[in-house]
Amino acid sequence: MGSLFLAAPIALWGVLSGTALRLLMRLRCGPAGVPDRIVQAGNGLIVRASRPHDEWSDRVAFARDGRLYALHSAGWGREGSRRCYEYRLTPRPERATVRRVVELDGT
Repeated sequence: MGSLFLAAPIALWGVLSGTALRLLMRLRCGPAGVPDRIVQAGNGLIVRASRPHDEWSDRVAFARDGRLYALHSAGWGREGSRRCYEYRLTPRPERATVRRVVELDGT
C-alpha cells in the first residue's frame, strides 16, 4: 500500500510537468506545426524552427536550390517577439562525407 502512495504523486507530477513544458514551449515559440522559416544570409542560410530538430547534426547535409549546406551552429534565437530555434548553415565543402541529406522546403 505504501508504494501506491509514492507512485501516484510521482506519476501525477510526470504528467503535469510534461503538460506544463509543452504549454510553456507553445507560449514561447508558437504552435509545433509551424513550418520552418528559411532566410538567405550571405552565402549561407538561417533556418528558424519552432521546435529543435534532434536529428540534425554536423553529419547531415542540407539541400536547397541544388546546393548542399552544412550545420555551422544551432541555438536559441528570436524572430519578432517569439523565441525560435535557429540553425546557421554554411556551404558544404565539396569532398566532405555525407551521411544523410535533408531537403529544406520552408518559406
